[in-house]
Amino acid sequence: MNLEKKLTKIVCLAFLTSMLFFYNNCTQGFKSNSTIDLTRDFSSEGTLINGVLIKTANCSAADAYEAKNSVLTRISKNFLKYSVFDITGVNIQTWEEYELLPADFKSIKGLSNDGRMQSHQSSDINDYRNLFSKLSKTLVSKKTGPFFSCTDWGTSNDCMDELIEGVFQLAHRGAPNFELLAAIKGNYNAFTSREKVLEFAVFSVFMAPEFLYHLEGLQNSESHEKSLLIANRLASLLWSTSPDKKLLSLAKDKSLLDQSQLAEQVREMIDDDRFSRFYDTFVGGWLSLNNAKQNFENEGKKNVSLINSLINEPKQVFKYIVENDLPINDLLIGNYTILDDNLANYYGLTNSGLNTKSLSDKNRIGILMTPASIAGNSVTTSVASDTSPTHRGYNILKKYFCLPPDPLPANLQDVVGDLKESFAQHSSKKAALAGLQFGTCGGCHKQTDPVGLALENFDSFGHFRTSENGATIDPSGKLVTGAQFQDAIGMMLQFDRSDIYDFENCLTHSLVSYAKKITLNRNNLCLTKEVPVTKSMSFTSLLTEIALSDDFSR
Repeated sequence: MNLEKKLTKIVCLAFLTSMLFFYNNCTQGFKSNSTIDLTRDFSSEGTLINGVLIKTANCSAADAYEAKNSVLTRISKNFLKYSVFDITGVNIQTWEEYELLPADFKSIKGLSNDGRMQSHQSSDINDYRNLFSKLSKTLVSKKTGPFFSCTDWGTSNDCMDELIEGVFQLAHRGAPNFELLAAIKGNYNAFTSREKVLEFAVFSVFMAPEFLYHLEGLQNSESHEKSLLIANRLASLLWSTSPDKKLLSLAKDKSLLDQSQLAEQVREMIDDDRFSRFYDTFVGGWLSLNNAKQNFENEGKKNVSLINSLINEPKQVFKYIVENDLPINDLLIGNYTILDDNLANYYGLTNSGLNTKSLSDKNRIGILMTPASIAGNSVTTSVASDTSPTHRGYNILKKYFCLPPDPLPANLQDVVGDLKESFAQHSSKKAALAGLQFGTCGGCHKQTDPVGLALENFDSFGHFRTSENGATIDPSGKLVTGAQFQDAIGMMLQFDRSDIYDFENCLTHSLVSYAKKITLNRNNLCLTKEVPVTKSMSFTSLLTEIALSDDFSR
């Protein structure tokens, strides 16, 4: 065995051992110095309103605690794709090897992955190996792009060192595997060519756990000091990628610990073209737009162009609010949308190009009532009338107000089946659900059903309707707070007026969860509530306050 093959075998065995360690620990919910009590019962905690226990965070409790991010989370496919492109300049999105990577776990809060919920197969390592083997060969044969900061690597060890050290710093997000780096740098002569050195280095750096996992969960790790942690979370939240050279430099000299410099950096990152990814990654997950697309395709009545316009509509509205520094509660109650010609025809309005329009039918308000958001929060179906008010109400309360009436019943599937039978036997879904307001199920259904029933004017695909199966739909109702409304718009306005239904704080909570790459629980709201959020602040101001908060760097 020649020296090159021997070195390759040694390093690959080290990879397999470390990867096996990380895979095994992730599937077991790996914890290190964790203060999370996964068996804790919160059933007695919350706020009692009109006889209904609303599961609010118990921030005044003497034992209110901080749940640390101590679960290893595999990077999402989007994060991998964008990081590879930013570091190497190679676009892998259309590669078959990329498509074959393990699917992401999609949580209800907009996260792409969560270490507690990820599944891991023995074949995963082979899938990653195939991708990065192709990447390394493609990059070295290309010989151009951001990776090549110098050009004489074929003859100069200094240039070769620069390339390899640079990719380790970027791919390992400022905390490189120095042992692996030293093994490669000290054995250039072991390879049959300089190209083989680079191929092996690129393959090795991306196959390492330092790239494939978010390692913030390892408490007391020197590699994740506060400034570097901030840099990693900023890049992940705003750009869906690894920190670039500037961010790592700011982390290294502790500039990100200075609040004025940190605030300036947040604004610069929002102005950067890479921030456009935020609308696909966070907003797309937060609104469950992949589920909406599936429902639109199942319907079979919309062409691809219209489906794309409907999916992009809430993203464009979100972008409009961000770029024009409009109040963040416009996400909830803004009376306008962004139209292209497809959407103008869909709504029955006139349009010329991409414009902001007030919706003349007055049936919708905010991005939660766009067709895509409605379809995204509906059950996956091919039948327009196959709506579940309880399912919709639960999704809305959990995702946008952080008030899920958990825990769900253990026999949930049986309950869903019984409800469908009940819907068929009653004149309306409202009548069918009325009986569930009482008894053991009443505490939950009093919270979820009025919310879902208010949205019954919209079918599974987000179309507005006034009747179902010949019966007029009555969207009026009353929240558990006692606030009454006549329709879904009135309900959204009541949400906006309420202190209990805190849309802005729940949005903050979701953003912090997304930055930390872990699903935070209800009592973490005690920490995100420390972020000074108001309905009238801009989204840029909100992101700045999040970055400046103590919770962001915990």
